[in-house]
Amino acid sequence: MGFQIERSHKDCKKLREELLNEYERNLLAYGGVFDGVSDILESLKLSNIPYGIVTNKPLRFAKSIIKKEIVFEDCKALICSDHLTNMKPDPEGILKGCKELGIHPAECVYVGDHINDLEAGINAGTKILACYYGYSLNQGSHARHIMGANQPRDLIKLIASL
Repeated sequence: MGFQIERSHKDCKKLREELLNEYERNLLAYGGVFDGVSDILESLKLSNIPYGIVTNKPLRFAKSIIKKEIVFEDCKALICSDHLTNMKPDPEGILKGCKELGIHPAECVYVGDHINDLEAGINAGTKILACYYGYSLNQGSHARHIMGANQPRDLIKLIASL
């Protein structure tokens, strides 16, 4: 957790909860979706392509973001760390999302902005696309050549090409 204290420390639970509350306040105040994401989601909607979200975030944070950002109103599956035994790069979350969407993993395009996302997609047997504008990826940050987008709007064409 930080603070150089052990989980057994008498104040650990209280400090952890304070940290998570502060994280949530800042997430909602300063976080947001990238420009162009609403265009991608509208394109999926118009094409009758369902989508879901698989995140390592706890449900409490993911639900807060989805509630704040109207663009996610058509999300058909929300898989969070609370729902899983194993985190990405394990494919458990993606496989659960595919099951909720009623699609085979080979029919799914998984889009990620972290190397663990890409590995999870590969491990699940999905097609994968990288977001080079997001969390931590750049085109040299992984060993494989993986198609990706430098901005969200590029994903529309890439998804259509798969």
